[in-house]
Amino acid sequence: MAYLKYIPIVCLFAGLAACNSNKQPQGHAQTSLAGTVYLFAPEFDSTTGAATGACDCCSGNAVFLTDSTFVMIDYCEADYSYTKGKYYITGDELQMDFDTIAVQKNNTYADEEKPDSPAVYTFITQHISPATNIYKIKGFKGKPTFAGENEYGCIDTGINKQGIIAEIIAEMKEENTWQKLGLQ
Repeated sequence: MAYLKYIPIVCLFAGLAACNSNKQPQGHAQTSLAGTVYLFAPEFDSTTGAATGACDCCSGNAVFLTDSTFVMIDYCEADYSYTKGKYYITGDELQMDFDTIAVQKNNTYADEEKPDSPAVYTFITQHISPATNIYKIKGFKGKPTFAGENEYGCIDTGINKQGIIAEIIAEMKEENTWQKLGLQ
């Protein structure tokens, strides 16, 4: 019966171990998005699990380059805006901290009278205010999705093909956007 005095201590340690467990809810264990491209848009299609938006200038792709770095490419008609940042996954949240440098890729047609003429792009580097977006991590058919205040992020099945991130990086380097954002 002398062992009974140890039962409260054993229960205390068992309780502490359960409370300090790093186990995340099922479908939320991923802590790195490296090598993926997510589309962020204002609507979520619950039948397909896709972020959508029948609008212009309201969606973009987050290209997760490493375990902590991303590039956001926002689309507006024929123009693009590039920003980089750091991301963190903690518990059931994705936090995306945007840097203070943005590169605008503006399409100016070679001949305004002929919109089918080859595009001519100008690049403008801007200093912007730092921003942070926080999303709740959700799940759809075993894949993480993100729900923010006014937008959703889902794996972009149309763009997540082998080698696509290398192509995006090569294009950004060729256009000097990569260097302007301070990426290495």
